[in-house]
Amino acid sequence: ADPRRRSSDGRAALHLATQFGRVASVRFLLDEVGVDPDLRNNQTGGTPLMTAVSEHHPDIVELLLAAGADVEARHAGRWIYHGSTGMTPLAIAVANGRVRLAQRLLAAGADPTAEIPHLLGKQSEAPPPRTAIDFATGRRAERLRDMLALATAQRQFRLSEIEWRRSQRQRGQTVRRSAGNSMSTRTATTVSS
Repeated sequence: ADPRRRSSDGRAALHLATQFGRVASVRFLLDEVGVDPDLRNNQTGGTPLMTAVSEHHPDIVELLLAAGADVEARHAGRWIYHGSTGMTPLAIAVANGRVRLAQRLLAAGADPTAEIPHLLGKQSEAPPPRTAIDFATGRRAERLRDMLALATAQRQFRLSEIEWRRSQRQRGQTVRRSAGNSMSTRTATTVSS
């Protein structure tokens, strides 16, 4: 049987194995068959990582991440109970109160500042996009918000540090070019004397 063949609702074998928490089947499909860890459900646009997060299967999340699953993949359909499109695995983890999975996704490089648009109203009337922190509700909300706020601050610090280093390199190249130009001027003056 073709492991990429779809059911009537758009799911392939990897989606089903992920949904039902079949770790050995997921491992087999990824390692032995070579199924793409980002294989999309052709009805909803969801990925196996999104399903593993939503269904709270941390072992499968680990397998998918090890196989190279995209932590920034966007859900193409409407994530029903949140009225949004473009949900990321991190936003799904936060919306479901999955603290450890959210931590793992952040460690794997998930962007806590990724914007998730609303599906409500016309484009001009829609509220501003949300980020994962806006989906933190329930009894774990404070812990999730604190974790995401820290991750956001760390990301912004890293980005500003990268920008600072880039500007220093550019400044150093300018200084070196200027120094090189004055050296060639001095050399030309010395040679002509």
